[in-house]
Amino acid sequence: MHIDLTQNTNTTFSPFKCRHVTYSSSLFEQDTFEICTSHRPLLPYTELPRNEYLTQNLTFSIILLIILALIRLQGRNMLSNLLSLLFKRKKIELILSEEINHNLFYYIILLCSSASVITGFLSLLIQEPNLFSVFNCYIWGMLLLYHVLLLGVVQLLGWIFNAKYIVDECIINLWAFHIGTGIILFPFLVVLFFVPNSAAALVFKIALLAISILITTKIIRWIQILISNRVSILYMILYLCALEIVPLLILYKITME
Repeated sequence: MHIDLTQNTNTTFSPFKCRHVTYSSSLFEQDTFEICTSHRPLLPYTELPRNEYLTQNLTFSIILLIILALIRLQGRNMLSNLLSLLFKRKKIELILSEEINHNLFYYIILLCSSASVITGFLSLLIQEPNLFSVFNCYIWGMLLLYHVLLLGVVQLLGWIFNAKYIVDECIINLWAFHIGTGIILFPFLVVLFFVPNSAAALVFKIALLAISILITTKIIRWIQILISNRVSILYMILYLCALEIVPLLILYKITME
């Protein structure tokens, strides 16, 4: 669409949110400049490519289903205990503490799978349908690094303040929430692979609502743990801001760019 504002100014609008403005200072001179603003929607209102990455999406879904099936065969209550810990605090922790120590390899596999699901969801959210792109590998590595660093920081704080019981409880909850996030997102990701484009935005909104509830539950759980162990409110605020809220803001900034 071409709009003439004056005799000497022409403005052209394109679908990429760019404006081409031409200003004529005289009959023989023209100064031309271009204003482009990067625009990436929060939800994918454009169509997601279906046929181009159909084999990749199907392979990704089958591999994750096989991993979940193997984990289910290894320990019947492993996944159910993880999901139960998201909503119950005391009853499952003793069982999980023994399971994580004896089945650490399987929990690492679950953690890597969960990070893959979260990365796949974010990649579709930002219109990057290629699950194996360099950017997605970068996000996947950042999620795993965040988990390892968080475990290290919690261990260090427990050693400094001599609070081993709080450390054990926090570590178990970290494993549960990080793995549980991927398990909860996995059905939404599979639906997004094969759902019609007209329903994609609705699926994203429901998935984001579920993740928001899970993050809120996680923060409430940390507050319960810290208050029950009489941790200072100042330390509580520092922990929540530095290790929970700030990483979410960094991940949002990276993905939205």
